[in-house]
Amino acid sequence: MEDFGAFLNPRSPRIHNPNPNVCSVGPPLSPLLPSNPILSEAISTLKKVLATVHKKSGAVATAYSVVYDQTTLASFGYGENSDGGAVDGDTIFRVGSVSKVFTDVWMQEAFEQGLIPSVDAAFSDVVPEFNPMNPWPTNRNITWRQLGSHTAGLARYSPCIFGRDCNLTLSEACALVDSWVLEFPPGNGLAYSNAGFAFLGRGLERVFEKPWEKGVSSMMQRLNMTRSAPSGTGASGWQNVALPYGLPGFSNLGFARPAGSVFSTANDMAKFSSLFFRTNAGVNDTVEQLLDGETIRGMMNTRVMTNPMEVLPDQLLGITAWGLPWEVYT
Repeated sequence: MEDFGAFLNPRSPRIHNPNPNVCSVGPPLSPLLPSNPILSEAISTLKKVLATVHKKSGAVATAYSVVYDQTTLASFGYGENSDGGAVDGDTIFRVGSVSKVFTDVWMQEAFEQGLIPSVDAAFSDVVPEFNPMNPWPTNRNITWRQLGSHTAGLARYSPCIFGRDCNLTLSEACALVDSWVLEFPPGNGLAYSNAGFAFLGRGLERVFEKPWEKGVSSMMQRLNMTRSAPSGTGASGWQNVALPYGLPGFSNLGFARPAGSVFSTANDMAKFSSLFFRTNAGVNDTVEQLLDGETIRGMMNTRVMTNPMEVLPDQLLGITAWGLPWEVYT
């Protein structure tokens, strides 16, 4: 791997351990016993702790699920929903940037179905009008994987303002980023980027020949996520919605929906989470198996490990490991 450490923007965390095989798979899960008083006590204690956290946070509504392999052990919530009722595991929230995981799964589906040759192929092979300015001494192209792991060098923000003037086509958005300067050479740094996921999702539309929203809806149907939708438009009219999402004016992210527009519940997200425990299954084993187990293991490979002193102050919790697309504090 080329070393551009001397050229990196000092605000951007450097790649300290780019080995993709580090921490890729955890230990195998032990069988879940039919009755486990220790586990029951732990969940009871967790509920009390999270009730206190909810109260101190001042949040209007919070919901949680506890997942072990393919079993949802508990789901519960605190606060009041849009109907004046109690929040529970079926209360709908906008899950924000967790939407990025759906976009990365869609990218992996494109690879498994042969629609792109590799997640390390150049994004511009499919979207040739995508040409942010690259001032670094390299001709390396931005890849699908880099867009899906915050390592492309793109800025954090979307090319449009969330909720306003965001109904762009992919080509229009590409024209707006022609003047953007990459913060570091592609693949040689880390910068959290909503823009990267917006382009990733909309670029995938070209290879699938259908909107991102339909691709994510298909995933949700296969996983039996019956109270989920790729955007607020799909969630409108539902009951038991967390405030303020039950009020008029759902946030319309438009072009940037692949970065943060999914609506779901704690129970449905538990079903989505269980996918990532099925690392030994084949893609055709069940309807719910969206990806081959080997692909899932690859998603959880460490792509970047950062020094905690090089990330934002609220993240000083230890070494941060980034995969596709999320970070884990260790």
